[in-house]
Amino acid sequence: MLITLFLCGVMFVVIQKTPPPPPPQAVYEISFTTPGQPDAQGMEQQLCDWISRTQKHLDIAAFDIDLPCVGEQLMRLHQKGVAVRVVTDSDHVTELIKKLQPLGVPVHFDERSAFMHNKFLVQDQKQVWTGSLNLTHNGVYRNNNNVVRMVNEDVARLFTAEFEELFAGKFGPTSPRQDLPAFIAPQGHKIEVLFSPEDPVQERILDLLRGAQTHIVVMAFSFTDDAMGKVLAEKTAAGISVQGVFERSGAGSKYSEYRRLQQAGADVKKDGNKGIMHHKVIIIDDKTVITGSYNFSKNANKSNDENVVILHDNPDAARLYLQEFKQVYALGK
Repeated sequence: MLITLFLCGVMFVVIQKTPPPPPPQAVYEISFTTPGQPDAQGMEQQLCDWISRTQKHLDIAAFDIDLPCVGEQLMRLHQKGVAVRVVTDSDHVTELIKKLQPLGVPVHFDERSAFMHNKFLVQDQKQVWTGSLNLTHNGVYRNNNNVVRMVNEDVARLFTAEFEELFAGKFGPTSPRQDLPAFIAPQGHKIEVLFSPEDPVQERILDLLRGAQTHIVVMAFSFTDDAMGKVLAEKTAAGISVQGVFERSGAGSKYSEYRRLQQAGADVKKDGNKGIMHHKVIIIDDKTVITGSYNFSKNANKSNDENVVILHDNPDAARLYLQEFKQVYALGK
């Protein structure tokens, strides 16, 4: 910008620089719990700070909620006039939920034997918080979990549409199927969003596994899906590197795919966390990440309400998850 000044017959030209526009906000942020470590409370702080920044709307679909700071923030937002809504599993009517209801915060339960197993929050219809984390003390302080925070209105729109269905009482197979494929590509980042059981999540994961060329990594709280186990065993036999860490409490079950993969020669371990290895993560060829609330099981595929995010062709995101895998793997047995 040029500004011309005339002082005592002398002309001065002042060049005033226009400040550069602020850099675009990151499309996603990824973080992990650090169970048993001094900085373990960092995840709780992140969550509650994120909730506190809500301006108008906050929708929460969460399997279990008991963190005191979450309750405090939700009450504060409600008192400020922010529209707070909650959908949760009817098996987890916690003290926090009991405190919210008398205040007039709308809380809806699934009232089914299958789980409302989602773990996502939508803030101001612009941002989404999701991953494997239950909003609980155990989830933050004792269990291995991952979180993806996405800043994108199109992504938020997909999660909001799913929330509206749940809030209206459309759970499990009764929930309408969204238009597919649900791809969003903000700033060149290809993100795919799916919800089970109405979307073909199992088929999508199988397609991605079959397309793996070099390396597959699994971190699984529960892995009982025979079709996925078969593909991983076939990939191992074909010379593809298959590595995994299974939550030890389920790995010994006759339904677990742990034994099949071990016998096939895959590099698999049972986790060594004193709490729970709660991830539901697959990393393919060091560049594509599958995460969310979806355990690799028949219930997740057919009856539970689940959400899945796939970060496609994203080596930066995959690198973060591979670092987490290395730490979990190092503790495995």
